[in-house]
Amino acid sequence: AAPLPCEAGSYSRATNLTDASECIDASPGHFATAGSTQQTACREGSFANGTRNGACELCKEGHYQDKSAAAACVRCAAGKFCPQGSSRELDAQCKAGTYARLTDRDGDPECLDCPMGSSCGGGAAPPSECSPGYFASASGLSECTRCEGGTYQSEARAAGCIACEMGSYCAEGASAPLPCEKRTYSNKTNLESVGGCEGCPEGHACTTGSVIPVPCRAGTFAFGSRNAECELCRAGTYQNGTGASNCLPCGSGSFCPIGASLELPAACEPGTYGNVTDGDGLPDCFDCPAGSSCPGGAAPPTQCAAGTVAPAERMKTCDSCAAGTYQDGTGATRCRDCVAGHYCTEGASAPLPCPHPLGTGRGSVTCSVCKREFYLLNSSANPADIFDNPTKHCKRCPKYADCSARGTTLQTLGVPPGLWRASSLTTELHACVASDHCSGSGGAADVSRRRLTASGSDNRVVGDVIVGEGCNAGHTGPRCEWCRSESQYFDRVQRGCVDCPSAGVRFANLVGIVLAAAATGALFYLALTRVAIFGRAGARAAHRLSHMKVKVGFQPKVKVLVSFYQIAATLGPVYGVRLHEDFTRWTDFIDAISFDLLGLTYPDACIGSMADRLLLAALWPVVLVLLGGTALACHALAVWLMSGPAPSSSPAAISDDGGRSDSDGGRGGRGTALGLLGSALRSLLRPLQPSHEAVTPYNLRRDLVRSTLRRLLYWAILVAYLVLPSVSRSIFKARKCESFSINVLDETRRSYLMADLDVLCSADDDKYRELDLIFWSFFVLWPVLVPLTFLVLLLSLRPAVRAQRISPLANACRFLWRDYDADFIFW
Repeated sequence: AAPLPCEAGSYSRATNLTDASECIDASPGHFATAGSTQQTACREGSFANGTRNGACELCKEGHYQDKSAAAACVRCAAGKFCPQGSSRELDAQCKAGTYARLTDRDGDPECLDCPMGSSCGGGAAPPSECSPGYFASASGLSECTRCEGGTYQSEARAAGCIACEMGSYCAEGASAPLPCEKRTYSNKTNLESVGGCEGCPEGHACTTGSVIPVPCRAGTFAFGSRNAECELCRAGTYQNGTGASNCLPCGSGSFCPIGASLELPAACEPGTYGNVTDGDGLPDCFDCPAGSSCPGGAAPPTQCAAGTVAPAERMKTCDSCAAGTYQDGTGATRCRDCVAGHYCTEGASAPLPCPHPLGTGRGSVTCSVCKREFYLLNSSANPADIFDNPTKHCKRCPKYADCSARGTTLQTLGVPPGLWRASSLTTELHACVASDHCSGSGGAADVSRRRLTASGSDNRVVGDVIVGEGCNAGHTGPRCEWCRSESQYFDRVQRGCVDCPSAGVRFANLVGIVLAAAATGALFYLALTRVAIFGRAGARAAHRLSHMKVKVGFQPKVKVLVSFYQIAATLGPVYGVRLHEDFTRWTDFIDAISFDLLGLTYPDACIGSMADRLLLAALWPVVLVLLGGTALACHALAVWLMSGPAPSSSPAAISDDGGRSDSDGGRGGRGTALGLLGSALRSLLRPLQPSHEAVTPYNLRRDLVRSTLRRLLYWAILVAYLVLPSVSRSIFKARKCESFSINVLDETRRSYLMADLDVLCSADDDKYRELDLIFWSFFVLWPVLVPLTFLVLLLSLRPAVRAQRISPLANACRFLWRDYDADFIFW
């Protein structure tokens, strides 16, 4: 009969099936077509729920799946759009003037009209408030409208604009009215430019922001138009009227001092005024009161106008208020400080509001600092340019930063404790996940503690940027995860710097670990091989141990545990995955499974440069294999020397070849909780087995050499298997760099090797080029050649293992294959 294929939803590689029920059901997230030899993972945007699926289903509208082999799809987030078969969330396709708020069941977002005072560009963007100087008078607008000339709006999120004030003009998009210049005035509320202000008429004076022209008082005049102030009549002239454009010549026999308002028979000096005329024909002259001015002669005191003051008596003229002050009343004796958030020019009669988002303190001449919740991007910018282009220089405070103080700059940006930034010229804030020593408010710590020691400074220089500290004492580097002292290292468990162990402690740790491992292996070897010599109790114990190892199978489980932890430990250095501290804390106690003797006995940061660490991490297993080979050679030499001449009738020759028996490894494996160590020791020290050849010195020497080489191969495979992930992790640390923003003004970024901050990740760095050469050399040796060697060995012994005729090579490589059932050995 012709072979029948496995039904859709099942598969099999076996060639001896007798019924369709023997086919394996496809697992969730996979499918198998009819006649499949293996199941296929569902691609992104599809899923397979349950088992025995013949095909994958596309994700419904409103759902997506960005991973393969998924059993279900994920609901699309609010404001996102997911059509049928989506492998990712798409931005909502709302038209301009609307915004997306919710996702309906049909997968299309609900687009709402943009509210008044805001604009919506479409897509999934939220409504954007109209800035001062702009408005949105209706809902559903895609952009805010600039205020027309002659109007202004000082508030954000406005639905309309305000008519410009009298004495001021408002250009298109104005956020505050600007006063008419001195020598001009305006009593209108719709001026669009300074050109709309009218020139001051003849005989009048107009100060900054004048609403109506002020007529010149008696004793003064204003010749022609566009005058900022009236001039006093010259000596020998007078003017007894107001709003005059010239003065009249004094009559003969009369006296007219400067600023005379009438012809006087006698002259009161400036700063005084004539009140009563005595019988002799001469006036009595009195001191001019404070708050007024007296030009002299018989003119009465004149109260100081707004924007001017007379702080003392006998003032012949009123003084203009200095820049940074103002006076909105008449007859005043002193000026007031300009209020916060406003500026005052010389002679100001009222404070003027700062353009958004600028602000000032009291008594400011101009607006050149940013208000709260904003920061000044470039503190060296020209104040005039800051005033003219406020939104170009003042930026909204970055997330998590503190801009609560008025006048915050990029350099003085507040950084809360627990956050860190790379320099005082960047806005990037990084959370200190592993360190408790980020003090905030300051720049990064030193990139190199060795360079810091050489410079003798508490600050470091990165390019042209001088960076202050952002870490507690003794800590430095990105996220404060580096130590200033050469004798300390950063401990992620204690979340800070701790002292490096001394050389004696380091050596004692290494010797203790080696001796403990050797003693443990020896004990397990004796327990497995010699326990039966202790009578009936020993026999029962041996039987129970044998029964336990067959039923439980410790060695495969230990190998699975070792593999799991070593893979988890490589996620950070190899793939850049940063695991949370809550996860790494409970895995720290099994760090010994990594078989990184250097890391167990001495922290990496205490060893030396990254090149030294990389050489030690990659070469110590090689040294260990060579030491094992030396020990095996000494053992073989001892056997050779103690063997002596054998009787010619004896058929024994030395061999350690054997089949796949219970002692050489079956499905249950050999060993207990430390089965790998006991198994290795037992395999290496197993007594030499007799062969069936006649014993001659040549045969004995040949068998000893072959046996020693096979044992050395077994030892090399065991060491390479156990240390490969930890050595690979150490190798990949030489390539793990992290980039930090150094200067937002010129967008400068720097990348540093996280395992050694002395190394700049750049082809221009000598240390990095040296590390790059070492990295590629050891990358080829360990992550590439070691697995390929395992593959070549497995392929070469494949026929013997499948035929269950174990060759000497297969027996020497049994660590790679002996824990697998024959049905699962597909290679």
